[in-house]
Amino acid sequence: MGMTNTISFNKLGIFDLEINRVAIDNIFGTGIDIYWYAIIITFGMILAISFCMWQSKKFGFTSDELLDVCLWGVPCALIGARLYFVIFMLDHFDSLWDMINFRNGGLAIYGGIIAAFIVGLVYCKIKKKNALALFDLASFGFFIGQSIGRWGNFVNAEAYGSVTDLPWGMSINGAEAVHPTFIYESLWNLIGFLIAFIVIKRVKKEHGEIFCFYMGWYGLGRAFIEGLRQDSLKVLGVFRISQILGLVFFVGAIVLFVLIRKGVIRKLTEKIVQKQVDKQNSYTNVFEGSEDEDSVITVNESDLFMASLEAHRGRNREDEENVDENNEENK
Repeated sequence: MGMTNTISFNKLGIFDLEINRVAIDNIFGTGIDIYWYAIIITFGMILAISFCMWQSKKFGFTSDELLDVCLWGVPCALIGARLYFVIFMLDHFDSLWDMINFRNGGLAIYGGIIAAFIVGLVYCKIKKKNALALFDLASFGFFIGQSIGRWGNFVNAEAYGSVTDLPWGMSINGAEAVHPTFIYESLWNLIGFLIAFIVIKRVKKEHGEIFCFYMGWYGLGRAFIEGLRQDSLKVLGVFRISQILGLVFFVGAIVLFVLIRKGVIRKLTEKIVQKQVDKQNSYTNVFEGSEDEDSVITVNESDLFMASLEAHRGRNREDEENVDENNEENK
């Protein structure tokens, strides 16, 4: 595709839309062009983060904590999206630079989703926050971001489907009308967001249920929509990767939802927390000579380390004093 494409929806009476992929040409004389795709993706990301910040307190997070996650999650999501694409398109790259230069296209949303949720999981592990609550909140953001971001495919005249005679068939540069699959996915995600925010949020009983809905809804829709596309990533030249992952997401969402509703995830989390508490409390009665046998001295690992260090320093001082006394006697 060139920098400018002509897009028409002939049966809807929309003809010859001249769309330039470049929004700002040669910015500041640097020779770098800013594409509409990047602007649309960035707008979707900002709107998604803003919405999640607005809802963050209801899920047990502050706005600052959410920004901390995003500062790590957004770059890692971009890396994940590019890495996913490169892995399944290795034969299309001639050098390492070609692999990392995503200005020529090549970001796969599944890689970004997986990377972002991994970052969220690590963050919650470190900060001792509820990961499923964060996943619920992030699911709203992904619905919003994907619903808006898909319009970047429209200005790039890409990610379209097979030939169709439906009234909304899209013609690119005078070719036969095709399925505008980017619109299908955008609308699918918008409907999913409305259902999640208006219905699922109100009826959910456990953290993680909105996340399950997101995975199931997006996975099911993507599995069907991907079957219409002409540019799908394939494995072994036959199987569409995104269709397979979509079905995996859908089935996984059902399984996870059942486990959450039955309290299995909550009980497992409680066991993990209890083990951490037991480990913390295992450092008791460290010092001998407690006057009260019923009293319990509890210290954490840091306190134990400092006590050992001070004891070691004390022994060194005693050794030095003994050496000095022996020297005095020898004199």
